[in-house]
Amino acid sequence: MQYEAFRFLFDAEWYLEQNSDVNAAGVDPWEHFCKFGHAEGRQPAYSQALDYERDFWFSDAHDAAEFKLRSLINSSQLNYERWLARWALARWYGSLGKWEYASKYLSELPEPEHSFWLFIQPSAPQLLYLQILLETRQWDSAYEYLNEASEISVWDALFAELAIAAGSDQKVVVSDEVITRLTNTYQGAGLTGFLLNEDRGFNGLSSRGRDNSIVDRFKLQVQRRTQSLVSVIIPCFNAQDTIAQAIASIEQQTWQAIEIIVVDDASTDESLRVVEAIASQNRNIKIIPQTDNSGAYNARNVGVAASSGSYVTVLDADDWAHPQKIAQQVKAIEKSRHAKASISYHIRLTNELQPWNWRTENSWIKRNVSSLMFTREVFKKLGFWDCVKMAGDTEYLERIQAVYGTAAIEDVHPGIPLGLSRASSGALTQASQTSLRTHFFGPRAEYHKCSKRWHSQSSDLFLEQTPAVRPFPIPPFMCTGNEQQQDSNLKLNAKMSPYFDERWYLRNNPDVAQAKQNAFEHYWRFGRFEGREPGPLMSTSAVSRAFPKLKASEALAIYQGLLPIVEKGERAVHEERPQIIAVGHQVSDYLFGAERSFLDTLEMLSSSFDVHVILPSAKSATYVDEIRQFACQVMFVPMVWWRSNRTPEISCIQALESFFSETRAKLIYVNTIVLWEPFIAAKNLNIPSLMHARELPEHDPELCRALAASPDTIREHIHTNVDFFIANSELVYRYLQGYPEGIVLPNAVPEQLMELPVSELKAPLRVGMVSSNLLKKGIQDFFSIAKAFSENPNIQFHLFGPKTEELTQLLEANSGLGNIAIHGYVDDPKFAFKEIDVLLNLSHFAESFGRTVLEAMAAGRLAICYEWGALSDLISNERGILVKRQDPQAVISALKDVLNAPHLYSPRIIESRNFSNQYAASEMEAKLQRFIKRIIG
Repeated sequence: MQYEAFRFLFDAEWYLEQNSDVNAAGVDPWEHFCKFGHAEGRQPAYSQALDYERDFWFSDAHDAAEFKLRSLINSSQLNYERWLARWALARWYGSLGKWEYASKYLSELPEPEHSFWLFIQPSAPQLLYLQILLETRQWDSAYEYLNEASEISVWDALFAELAIAAGSDQKVVVSDEVITRLTNTYQGAGLTGFLLNEDRGFNGLSSRGRDNSIVDRFKLQVQRRTQSLVSVIIPCFNAQDTIAQAIASIEQQTWQAIEIIVVDDASTDESLRVVEAIASQNRNIKIIPQTDNSGAYNARNVGVAASSGSYVTVLDADDWAHPQKIAQQVKAIEKSRHAKASISYHIRLTNELQPWNWRTENSWIKRNVSSLMFTREVFKKLGFWDCVKMAGDTEYLERIQAVYGTAAIEDVHPGIPLGLSRASSGALTQASQTSLRTHFFGPRAEYHKCSKRWHSQSSDLFLEQTPAVRPFPIPPFMCTGNEQQQDSNLKLNAKMSPYFDERWYLRNNPDVAQAKQNAFEHYWRFGRFEGREPGPLMSTSAVSRAFPKLKASEALAIYQGLLPIVEKGERAVHEERPQIIAVGHQVSDYLFGAERSFLDTLEMLSSSFDVHVILPSAKSATYVDEIRQFACQVMFVPMVWWRSNRTPEISCIQALESFFSETRAKLIYVNTIVLWEPFIAAKNLNIPSLMHARELPEHDPELCRALAASPDTIREHIHTNVDFFIANSELVYRYLQGYPEGIVLPNAVPEQLMELPVSELKAPLRVGMVSSNLLKKGIQDFFSIAKAFSENPNIQFHLFGPKTEELTQLLEANSGLGNIAIHGYVDDPKFAFKEIDVLLNLSHFAESFGRTVLEAMAAGRLAICYEWGALSDLISNERGILVKRQDPQAVISALKDVLNAPHLYSPRIIESRNFSNQYAASEMEAKLQRFIKRIIG
């Protein structure tokens, strides 16, 4: 190449910056590039096309890279950039097996003196162009191009001729000619050639037969006794069509002292029978059948454990070994006093003898890591192969280098294939998740990084055949060890995950902190199974929802994608509408007051605004699905409750700010008083915030303990952080003292409840309670009241709600009580109201509103409640019955009065329904929207 003609393209400063060795040597950069750099594959200057191409191999941004390269072809002013973009796209499509697409971008190559060649080693584009012709079966064009492609190596050209011969109509004659030339080329390197029988495909390859004279047979017997024994392990799984050829290639080795160990990995075809038939004629073949399929490296380990050779090597069950492969690799080790292992080269061929490589580079002939042969000393020092799905060969090779140095491995006949490896469309190395492409980015790259870390940090690199724990983490799907090893690997991966936050975990789980337990150990042993989250951005249930095959308990160990998880809702985004963020604080399989009210609010908001929802988890698929009906999208962020003694979670605030900005939010609505970070993020972005207060700290000591604050401190916190508020009752409004600016917006009543027939209070009187069935809901009082009427056939009791520990204990203690029907949880209160005439509310705390009571009133049921909290705003002597709080006897008396004179209470039911009309959803929606429109202007 005439370098001087392109000197104007050379960027000396960039070249030195990219090549620190050249800079350190102090040599002239242009002179170095011309003499060495170009041949070594170094670039003369920055190339946009080659930069974009890296995204194909070193990231998962494939679509973006493809778009950029296509744009470059159409828009770049630089001719060489356009050609480089075409080369990059053709090579990418070729790696995917999409040769028609590759042909589209590389239907020809630029002239020899084109600036394109300055950026690329000429052999690679020439080889890719040749492979395109072969793959698209343009045999004549491929043959003609071979005469022009001056940079393609002799070996690549010969195997290309073999492919043309095997694919063309003249294959019988031409193949013989090509085999002769191949044999002559091998002989030129001091090696024998091979034969191609009438099959003319991969299965037709065989070694040249030995002389069978008495003298030669005697020589072989002497060699067998005097040579070092080599153990050749052949893992076999469903290889009935190829295993005989693989074994034959070892039987034909010039090295005689060989034991062949075939480990059948629970094949389901006739592989084992084929091997048994061969072994019956060769006592040097040992067969080890496995009952369970456990992967190639496990099979290798079984084989090496049973081996006795001074040297150990492997041959895949669908490969072919050159007859001198074993001898050449043994001699390479024995000739060097530093060598502990040797490795040879191979070419991958399809069954039709078409060369194949996962990514076109300078040659089809590659270093064959699977050919690694090592000494018995190495095995005693380093032990077994890693139990993985792929890449274990490279790890073992690098383990040898880590202990013995790079000089410990001898390369045998570099560039000359001593092995032919079979490539097929379904081969492991071409599968998406296990693809060789992931050597740069993905599972293989991650495995390589972790193994190198182990090699550099561990003083003992011996690996047992079945270690109890893995020595280093690997992508979980790669682990093929036993259950104990796989669990160990999951734990190692979880421990390395950037998504586990020890400080956050202890802050969010005070019970763990108080017990002084190790945060990660607690999470891994208990927390992940209890639904606890590992950090401020990962909702494991949301990860599992997004990737259904991934268990929530294993999400920390496996998931490496973006966080927080964002799921598309069912509503479209309307650019002309205001965008509102709605933040919920809890997700449960059972929907009670706060969750149902949040759903009501979302429905009201979605009629005039675009709503984007934030939830702490996705633990209830049903609840999330209901929310999605009213949302444009749902983001999952496991936020910590505010406590008076904690600082803000910065990572959470940053995630919220990003979401608020992306959605162009005009208002941040938060469904509770217990969250903090959404208000900080809103304030940082000057977005108004609206808090929906549903709690009564003055009457909820449990909440005050959870927030580590008094009612006054909580109120002060709200005044400091919140711009506007909604109170769900006058009682809550009074607690907030009307500051900041706010309104009272009671819970809405579903209007279909008013369509139910009014209860007539006939005998038997049906008395029920709908609750979460916790002690604070008065469940114990409910049983006491029912017990008082156990002998009265005119009254029945019905309990609706989840089965809790408290309920179980009460059922056991009252096993003889036959007048209570347990219905379980109902997601629609209408179903409960159809079964009862009277609703009891026996809460041992002050209700901030009393949603279920209001719904019972709308449904035409009589409500009997303890006089406490906001219930006094709903119930009066004209509508329902109020009794002294926490006084079951007063409830018993009221029920007796109803039984004795039901006609006196029917007017109260009518008045209750009339009263509930003011809480109709349409009225509440109008009031809410007026308030929000006033806030956002």
